[in-house]
Amino acid sequence: MINKTLVQNQTYEISSIVCDKCKEEISIKDYMKYQEFVSIRFTTGYGNHTFGDDTNIEIDLCQNCFYEIFKKGGADAALAAS
Repeated sequence: MINKTLVQNQTYEISSIVCDKCKEEISIKDYMKYQEFVSIRFTTGYGNHTFGDDTNIEIDLCQNCFYEIFKKGGADAALAAS
């Protein structure tokens, strides 16, 4: 016989998002601005000399900050070329 125990899982839902650069907070109720946020998440691999081994990287940026950062890196030229 297999005995089972009911376990209640907690569910989290996003209520807002904060830009990591300018600190602007946007509620999910402001659908248009919320949809324009850029979220990047990744885990580095073995031998990564920039961030270290197995490091979790997370960043959330509003569209204005993302554009400002990306533009400085030459994104306009890269996007035009594609």
